[in-house]
Amino acid sequence: MGVSYSDTKNTCMDVFGLSNLLNPSCPQINIQRMLDILSQQDGVQTSANNVNNGMTILSGNADLFNPIYTVSTKATGELNKFPTVDNLMDVVKELNGVGEVGNNMLSEYWSSRVASALFEHELEHELLSMPEFDMSGYPTSNVQLTSSFKAVAGYMKSREYRKVNRDVFVVSQSGYDMHNSDRLAGRFGELNNALADFIQEIKSQGLWGNTVIVQGSDFGRSMNPNSNGGTDHAVSSAL
Repeated sequence: MGVSYSDTKNTCMDVFGLSNLLNPSCPQINIQRMLDILSQQDGVQTSANNVNNGMTILSGNADLFNPIYTVSTKATGELNKFPTVDNLMDVVKELNGVGEVGNNMLSEYWSSRVASALFEHELEHELLSMPEFDMSGYPTSNVQLTSSFKAVAGYMKSREYRKVNRDVFVVSQSGYDMHNSDRLAGRFGELNNALADFIQEIKSQGLWGNTVIVQGSDFGRSMNPNSNGGTDHAVSSAL
């Protein structure tokens, strides 16, 4: 990325480069911090969405209260389907709503996650019931990555309903820690197929021109195979 931050002692290039991550004098930037800046601009409504295991990179400035939403890859069912208490969900929301000064920090965090989970469940259940957000035409697959991108495409389709015009989604694909064998072609094949289906759907929604896809890795692999035919950990740029 061609953004630089300079001072009299040091120049920081490549916002996501490994040299910056190892240099304490360079500002550390992640996706949510970018959303923190965008959310303060007039007319910009942002949303940070964790599809599977993206909470860390989405964590921003807590003072700006930009929550991280969890997007489910499975159809949500009805909560409290056979109620013994008619207003159970209202009671749970009240108990886990705004806390009080002096409350235990861990219990407050737990309560906030419960309240967020209920809100997210209600939203997804509502979206699934609306014909305009139907995703039944999207290719089905047993591959988790395909299901993740399908969930992203469905959420992008509902952006106006959610009153959002700047969405960020984090999707992850595991299985690259190949010390004992080389299965890279298979993993890349799944990635290519999942992306092809996603791109086709986004184009049909008319969003391709406004969509940016960033692919990254938490660490690199050695160029030469080890004695097992696999690869070991190696230093690499994050992107």
